[in-house]
Amino acid sequence: MGKELFLKYSPYIEILVLLASIIIFFSYIKSRFANSKDLKSAYGALCLILGVSILSTIFYLVGHKGDSFWDINIVQCADMAFNKGINPYEAWKIETNCMKTPLPMQYTYLPLLLSVLPFEYISMATGEMVWVLFVITSIVLVCKNAKEIFQIEMPLGFLILLFLTLFSGINTISLQAANISFFVYLAILISSKFLINKVDEWKFYVILGVVVSIKFHMAAFILLPIIMDNRINFKYVLLFVASIGSIFLLNYLFHPNLLSYWVTNLGTVDVGMRPYFYETFLYSKYFSTSMSAVYFNYLAHVVLAPFLLLAVLLFRNYIKKIQLNDTEFNIILTVLSCMLVILILPRIKHYDFILISAVVFRVFYDSIRSLAKPDTILRALACLTVLIIIYSSIYLQPKWDNYAFYQVLLLFISYMLLQIRKIKLIQNGVLKSWNG
Repeated sequence: MGKELFLKYSPYIEILVLLASIIIFFSYIKSRFANSKDLKSAYGALCLILGVSILSTIFYLVGHKGDSFWDINIVQCADMAFNKGINPYEAWKIETNCMKTPLPMQYTYLPLLLSVLPFEYISMATGEMVWVLFVITSIVLVCKNAKEIFQIEMPLGFLILLFLTLFSGINTISLQAANISFFVYLAILISSKFLINKVDEWKFYVILGVVVSIKFHMAAFILLPIIMDNRINFKYVLLFVASIGSIFLLNYLFHPNLLSYWVTNLGTVDVGMRPYFYETFLYSKYFSTSMSAVYFNYLAHVVLAPFLLLAVLLFRNYIKKIQLNDTEFNIILTVLSCMLVILILPRIKHYDFILISAVVFRVFYDSIRSLAKPDTILRALACLTVLIIIYSSIYLQPKWDNYAFYQVLLLFISYMLLQIRKIKLIQNGVLKSWNG
């Protein structure tokens, strides 16, 4: 009875917790930093607030411990089938009898990946334990690299806490699913430092090429250097294409008979997370008879892409008006570009917010610092951005089908406006420097 009542009224409880959290946080800001220009320690008030979400996450994971790791189970079963001579793209679910859940899912990675995975040598239980250790290590590496790459002066422990709670605990869902994307996004994050620091840039293109061979939609991250440099470096783009081509060539040489099955399985896709553009009257009135809901949703994201890209390119030209050091300039553009890429992905899944969560660290950090600046509009934009982040991090149960897309879109807009206002203040002499 108690559980049913809790579930029934949990939305109202979440609202009360959120309101209390906002009051506590901004009361802390006002009392501790009213006369200070240094707000680096403002994360302190959030530690207790986010603790509510962390407890909810722990209860959720304990309650679902027998119903987890389905994504990596698919890879494990496919690898076992592959090493038994069974087609990993077709009959593996029946003939290996190893899948814990009857979910209608398929193995969709290239066959070459199965040649290097060790799952045929270890049990399912051992494989899951190893995977958990890898993921825990990856969480620390994501937060540690984000702290260093984006120059965030906040404790690593707090960043890990924020990572686990952002976007209604969406990263917890990624941990539960055990999707390989965790390591893919870690690779993209690490490779971004080569773009930001303008050292060994070719490594970004090679790493991205390898990543794209695992997850095709990651090709959208080729926009990062294009936006940053305002041009296409054809030499490096050719290197990127060569990296992908080399991996496909190896797959063709070693597993030519499996490639056609792999292509077929790529068509086994779902609509992903919100927004569901097919629920609009536009689809029901004009496209429902000629196009599936899934592909209409994909098309809507593609149509959105040029508008967001134009906004970032215009912002890039505007920010060039001030004397900003190259690293700071590249960090800001990387933050906005990463959010742009996620917003325009045709099919957004929970694991696509792994990198965005790391990017939001910098958004939060810049917003906290801006709360102490001598300008009402700048402080209002900073408050708005912080409120969005707090709102996305307070929950009583991690949510599968949440509104993370809209929260990222709001952060994309508010963060861009925040930086534009800072530029205006620098031009008017109100601020002496970008960090001043």
